[in-house]
Amino acid sequence: MVDVPVAFEADTGVATDVIHGVAEGIWHEPDYASVILAEPSVLGVESLAPGRVVIRVVVRTQPQQQWRVERELRVRIKAALDAAGIALPSA
Repeated sequence: MVDVPVAFEADTGVATDVIHGVAEGIWHEPDYASVILAEPSVLGVESLAPGRVVIRVVVRTQPQQQWRVERELRVRIKAALDAAGIALPSA
């Protein structure tokens, strides 16, 4: 499970689409195909807080592989959100 915070002003539909694209992409890569057990699911807005919206992604993995996948997803999601012009919450 990966919770992705985006700025409150961000278009959550676009952010969700970007996150979904990243999750789908990693699922189909040879390095991760045997590690990820099922199609990733972007559940949508998990919570609202001052200055941020949190979007949840769920990925089923082989035992002990969840941290590897989670770290890679975070790196790729951050880059994809930056490329799409979607801001992360400010501190």
